[in-house]
Amino acid sequence: MTNDPSFSDKPEFNALLKEKDRLKDLSITELFFEQPNRAHEFVISEANIELDYSRHAIDNEGIATLLQIVDTTNGHEFADELFNGSEVNFTEKRPALHFLFRSKTHKKKTEEHTQASQIQEKMRSWVESIISGNKKGFTGKPFTDIVNLGIGGSDLGPKLVFEALRNYRKHLDCHFISNLDPED
Repeated sequence: MTNDPSFSDKPEFNALLKEKDRLKDLSITELFFEQPNRAHEFVISEANIELDYSRHAIDNEGIATLLQIVDTTNGHEFADELFNGSEVNFTEKRPALHFLFRSKTHKKKTEEHTQASQIQEKMRSWVESIISGNKKGFTGKPFTDIVNLGIGGSDLGPKLVFEALRNYRKHLDCHFISNLDPED
C-alpha cells in the first residue's frame, strides 16, 4: 500500500522547490516566443473540458521535474490502488470510492460500481421530482430553496456549479453555509 510520510524529504521535492524559484520570474510572452506551439502543447482536453496551462509560468523542464515526483513516490501505483478499490483512506481504513460517482464508464464492474450507479439513479430521480414540484416539503408545497451545508470548503464545488449554471435555474434558490461564522 502506498503511504509515504517523508514526501518533503525526497530529493525530487527539493528539485521541485528549485524549479519553483527558477520559474517564478519567467515571462509568459518569452515562453510563447521560445515555444511557438505552446498554445497547443500545453493543453489537455478530456470529456469536453479543456485545461489550458500554456499561460502559466511552467516549461517542459518544470513539467518533467513535477512528473519525477509522481514516478518516485509511486503516484501511478497509488492511482491504481485508488481505482481498484484498495484501502487508500488511511484514517478511516477503507477504500476511497467517491470517484465512482464521477465516472460513467468503468473498466471493471464490481458491486461498488453497481451500487454507485443505483445511487446516482435514485439521486437523479429525487432531484427531478424536486425540480418538477412533484416532491413537496412538510408544508405540502413545492420546494423553493435548497440549503447546502459544507464545512471546510466542501461547499465550493456545489457553489461553483450553481454559479456556472445560474442561467438555467428555474424556481429554486440555493444558499451555501460553509461554517458557523456568521460573517462568512
